[in-house]
Amino acid sequence: VYDDIVDPEYGISPQENMQTILDACRRFATDFGVGNRNLLLHGPSGLGKSFLCSCIAKEVLDKGFSVIYLSAPEFFGFFEKYHFHHGEETVDYDFLESLYDCDLLILDDLGTEVISSVTQSDLFQTINRRINEQKCTVISTNLSIRQLSQVYSERIPSRILGEYEPLLFFGSDIRKRRYMQ
Repeated sequence: VYDDIVDPEYGISPQENMQTILDACRRFATDFGVGNRNLLLHGPSGLGKSFLCSCIAKEVLDKGFSVIYLSAPEFFGFFEKYHFHHGEETVDYDFLESLYDCDLLILDDLGTEVISSVTQSDLFQTINRRINEQKCTVISTNLSIRQLSQVYSERIPSRILGEYEPLLFFGSDIRKRRYMQ
């Protein structure tokens, strides 16, 4: 479903690029538990980032590891309840610890949340703590590396760029392509 025509900007076709990304994700899932690696899946919508996140989650779960998979709005929604519950709802403090302690945290669609100093602090705290505790994280986003640096305080992109393997998705939206066929 990916174009096989070489993209002049990248020097390879979206199909070749996707094969490279698929190989990297398979290695990540297959070798999970050996060393700590993190992945950043980034690029435009409709290219398979969320699907690959789900595939990674399944493979890692099948190996007996703990996985938490959350969309960015779900992730930040939990923290909003944690900070601002005002006694109206009970907050699952065990879940907060599990965000830090699970073997693999997958944060899907980073950048779709409402960004504030509070959300930035929660994201930094989670990323930084997981790095320090050598826990693996996969982040998917439609934002480019440049946009990550523009949207988030410098500490967040710095940690991501220093500790995550970036996998750039490019090409045309495969959902639209399949629908048009």
